[in-house]
Amino acid sequence: MTATRLCDYTIKRARQAHQLGRRGELFAAQYLVNNGYEILARNARFPNGEIDIIVKRPHRNERIFVEVKTRSSTAFGLAEAFDARKFRNLRKAAMQWLADEEYVDLRFDLITIVFSDYQIPQLEWFQGVDQDAC
Repeated sequence: MTATRLCDYTIKRARQAHQLGRRGELFAAQYLVNNGYEILARNARFPNGEIDIIVKRPHRNERIFVEVKTRSSTAFGLAEAFDARKFRNLRKAAMQWLADEEYVDLRFDLITIVFSDYQIPQLEWFQGVDQDAC
């Protein structure tokens, strides 16, 4: 494979991965709404990173920061991709999000989604993950 073809292939794979990730985030957001959560923000960007989804439950003084991991298979891991470094970055970004808020409870969740070719997407929701779990 020539260098140009390799570069084109790499760019194509990166675009596909980005599209798959966005599809997973949309699927997760809809799942959360269907389960009674209110979306406060999606793809909130900060110097430390991005928060995929921020939600709250009606009538609760709680903010939930959700990391979404999407794959087309489980061959390369799924929840394992949410490591301690990524959790620290999520936590720092959450603190920036909360900088102007009064006291609220907070929680960090992980949603994993597998979109395989011939199956309904498989979603797992890990509520209340903490750094020790990563």
